[in-house]
Amino acid sequence: AIKCPFSPGFSTIEHIISLNKAFNNHKFGTSNGKWLFARIILNRKLPFSFRELQVQLSKSTNGVYTVCNVYINGINLGEVHFVLDVK
Repeated sequence: AIKCPFSPGFSTIEHIISLNKAFNNHKFGTSNGKWLFARIILNRKLPFSFRELQVQLSKSTNGVYTVCNVYINGINLGEVHFVLDVK
């Protein structure tokens, strides 16, 4: 899992995508390509601001497709999916 505080000037969805991309880069690397946002499934509306955002790995398919749970202020808001665009 990886966490970050809210940073003014960026939307909540921008925070989620950039944090998840950083997590995937750290956990799986980028030597085979680039991580691309695939989809997001939300249980609730995204807030305009927050104290803390966390993404936590839920599933990985051979390190080329990931699903991470999204937590804002400790509440699970859904999941974000990323795919590795292989060179």
